[in-house]
Amino acid sequence: MFFSPVTLARLLRQAGFGALVTRPAYGDVVETERSRLTPWQERRLRRTVVRGGNLGNMIRAVAFCDADGPARRGMAGQRL
Repeated sequence: MFFSPVTLARLLRQAGFGALVTRPAYGDVVETERSRLTPWQERRLRRTVVRGGNLGNMIRAVAFCDADGPARRGMAGQRL
């Protein structure tokens, strides 16, 4: 399990991958709409995670062998 996108990208680059796509993780309770947060609190949480570059408590990531892989699938990825 990785908590830093920098460390994950470095490892995948060394392993020979060409690109990486990461998505924020808000937590299962928030994403399944079972949170007890008020609508304002949930908007604030999502805004903080996305704008602050904080991917949440875990990193959701997909690695591609080909650096152009994410673009072919309509995703914005990071070239490694």
